[in-house]
Amino acid sequence: MVSYESKAVAKLPKAGGSIKIKGTCPSRIIANFEEDGTVTVKYIKSHIGHEEDLRCQRLTQIERQEIKNKLQTGVNKKRIVEDARQLEGNKITRLNLLTKQDINNIERNIKKKRDANDMIATAIKVTNEWNSDGKNYGFLFKQQGDEAHAYLRKDDFAVGFMNSVMEHKLKVHKDIICIDQSRMGVNYTFSER
Repeated sequence: MVSYESKAVAKLPKAGGSIKIKGTCPSRIIANFEEDGTVTVKYIKSHIGHEEDLRCQRLTQIERQEIKNKLQTGVNKKRIVEDARQLEGNKITRLNLLTKQDINNIERNIKKKRDANDMIATAIKVTNEWNSDGKNYGFLFKQQGDEAHAYLRKDDFAVGFMNSVMEHKLKVHKDIICIDQSRMGVNYTFSER
């Protein structure tokens, strides 16, 4: 009879250590909302069992949204990481430690709803994504057949886009204007002037 001897090795700990602690940290904010509109807040500051390690913190919703906006406008991942690592002041934040894996996780969560018709897909993107929540990122949108713009012909198509990053750059660098122009090789009914 042959006996089996396992050669398995225990899982090695992560190089940077785990973000899990052996217990529960008491630090928290507890908010109680009463029916009369009053709010009672209890704040427990004490951290026990771990350090306030930046790499263990999550990106804020605002930071995640900014990265999502950059991904949707076509900024490549390497550039997003480089931009995030630029220090503002002397304080390092979680955003400065951004990794490609963080970006991949955000990209995975982006829900892309595309229509087979590019004109409909573009209209959905402008109205539901770019101009949602009171934003006006798609400041110019004219579909073929619309006569809504004085300087464009009826058969012209135009999209003007500016997100918060572009708006900031326009405010800071007023003397520079950059225009991206796309001419697709797809069979659209656009005519050259």
